Amino acid sequence: MSIMDKSSSDMPAAAIAADFDVRLQTAGSLHRAGQLAEAESHYRVLLTQQPQHATLLHLAGLCALQQGQPELALARLALALAPGSADPALHSNHGLALQGAGRYDAALDAYHQALALDPTHPDALFNLGGLLMQLQQPGPALEIHERLLAIHPHHPPTLLRRAAALRALGRAHDALEACRQVHAWAPDDRAVWLEMALAARDAQQFDTALELLARFLAVEPEHPYALWQQGLMLRATEQFERALASYDQASAVLARQSRADIGMQVALSAGRATVLRDLGRPEQALAGYDEALALMPDFADAWSNRGAVLADLARFGEALHSYARALALQPDHPQAALNRANALREMGQGRAALRAYDTLLLQRYDEAAIWFDRGLALMTLARYHDARDSYAKALELAPHDADLRWSAALCALLLGDYTAGWRGYEARWDSRRLRVPRRPFPQALWLGDTELQGRRVLVHAEQGLGDTLQFCRYVPLLAERGATVILEVQPALRRLLSTLPGVTQLIAQGEALPPFDLHCPIPSLPLACLAAAPVPPARVPYLRADPNLREHWQTRLRALEGKGKGDRAPPRIGIVWHGSGSQARYARHLPQTELASLLTLPAHFISLQVDTQAGEADLPQLTHFKHELHDFADTAALVEHLDLVISVDTAVAHLAGALACPLWVLLPFNADWRWMSGRSDSPWYPSARIFRQAAPGQWAGVIDAVRAALRAELARN
Repeated sequence: MSIMDKSSSDMPAAAIAADFDVRLQTAGSLHRAGQLAEAESHYRVLLTQQPQHATLLHLAGLCALQQGQPELALARLALALAPGSADPALHSNHGLALQGAGRYDAALDAYHQALALDPTHPDALFNLGGLLMQLQQPGPALEIHERLLAIHPHHPPTLLRRAAALRALGRAHDALEACRQVHAWAPDDRAVWLEMALAARDAQQFDTALELLARFLAVEPEHPYALWQQGLMLRATEQFERALASYDQASAVLARQSRADIGMQVALSAGRATVLRDLGRPEQALAGYDEALALMPDFADAWSNRGAVLADLARFGEALHSYARALALQPDHPQAALNRANALREMGQGRAALRAYDTLLLQRYDEAAIWFDRGLALMTLARYHDARDSYAKALELAPHDADLRWSAALCALLLGDYTAGWRGYEARWDSRRLRVPRRPFPQALWLGDTELQGRRVLVHAEQGLGDTLQFCRYVPLLAERGATVILEVQPALRRLLSTLPGVTQLIAQGEALPPFDLHCPIPSLPLACLAAAPVPPARVPYLRADPNLREHWQTRLRALEGKGKGDRAPPRIGIVWHGSGSQARYARHLPQTELASLLTLPAHFISLQVDTQAGEADLPQLTHFKHELHDFADTAALVEHLDLVISVDTAVAHLAGALACPLWVLLPFNADWRWMSGRSDSPWYPSARIFRQAAPGQWAGVIDAVRAALRAELARN
């Protein structure tokens, strides 16, 4: 038999030991080269020969750990750890295996044992710092990483970990600077690009963050975490469609991966749902949150956000249930508790909402959002002075919040503080809730601070028809100061406003603009004219109907009533019970059925409605002209032949007031700021008389008061 046929049992001991060492070296070489499966095969053979060999067990344990087998790694490393073992590397790797198995306390002990043996052991320090970050202890992690950097000051992975710890501590600018230092030493390290992007995001430098992520994704386009972060940042910069595309791309990448990442799937479903809500697609957003919760039913944030979407859909009962689920999972969830209070407010339960806000303030007294929303609740209860105090406290905490400044301005205007109100009214431009679009004119915005003599000023409509009708009264003041006024209005108002004094050129929105020197949005006119008109100019009428249209409607009405030119017509009363379709859900909408008791009185009732809500029919007691009222010029000519207009808060009410027509305005309990508080008259419209709800939603009392007043008027005439 040749020597090659001899079994190892026949080999001398020295030869066996030498052969073992060679095979161990071979396994180690394969291990260092990253050929883990081949190394594992060698280690298994060697372990059959020397199952108690400490170095072999250590290396085999580390190989198992690197192959994602932490339990096998623990079994091997436990055998390698002889009592009193003094090898810090062994204790450090044992800690890694414990960490991989989710036994974090034991892993911490193992790292500390390694450092007790060698306080400067780099792997133990690095691994301990990583575990502390995983356990969301960035402060201790930062300390450990800085200890390591004192030994190895130019170690890029440690520098990067330090940057992540700084970011987690809220020190975004320090983290960004730390990333830049790492980038200087490792400019091609993609991990540095990603961490720098996250630091830039936290420093509110979104353009930089998105640029870095784009560079990262150009190299690693199939990185779901980076795509998710890109979606988050695009949403933060209100690039909602692009954010949605980024989330969809990340989801497609996850679907192609063999290993399911449930946490990332949940994050993507929830993030996508949030963007869909931003895009005004609440039903799809709701489905997205339901998808996230199907994967992770104990996800409190998703329950809270789901409730917010249900509130958007006015499904408040279901919203409260979602908030309750979120709070059951996380009793101190900050947004769920606040959202619950907001839902109560939206449901008309102002007192319950106020109690909820006050309870939140016991723990979170310095949170501006709670004071703000509390102010909104007080507004619904018509406690306007208290609301203003609540807004003032919120403004102390968040003086630059545009939504807050806007709401505080409306409250000030409602209380008659025009100076504070008109100044705060400009916050609408920056309000995230209103999203008022700015006109990108190169010409300067005029707010009263520039002389107008000889200047061409473009005054342009911005919001609703009622706003244009209410604020166009300021236009003559500009002409009196020497301005040439170019007035741009909604097409429905173009013919009517041709009668407005002080206008040199009138154009409709969408038409080409002539040259001009300055511009001013119509709702900014009260601020621009504050010095000249500290209170609303109440010279009425400031609008008039076209004489030809007046004559047409006079003939039309008399023919309809069967009266000759000299005959006395019955009292004509115009009725408006709701605004445009977009306003129908608001409290200003008067149910058509409430009109029945008014329409029995001896008068000619005329509908000034031009649209009909779902479920409504043309009332036979009313004369309807909706197919003949093509724009507000037609409506104005008709109104000038009426003895009275009875209207909820609509553009027609503003029209009647601007024409100085007798006007009765029917208002909800918490009315719009322009009708002020507790008054039966209006500083804007001297011909107006106001009837207010005594409690939210109670129109019956308003209609009873109007009927009694109308009966008295008819008796006098």
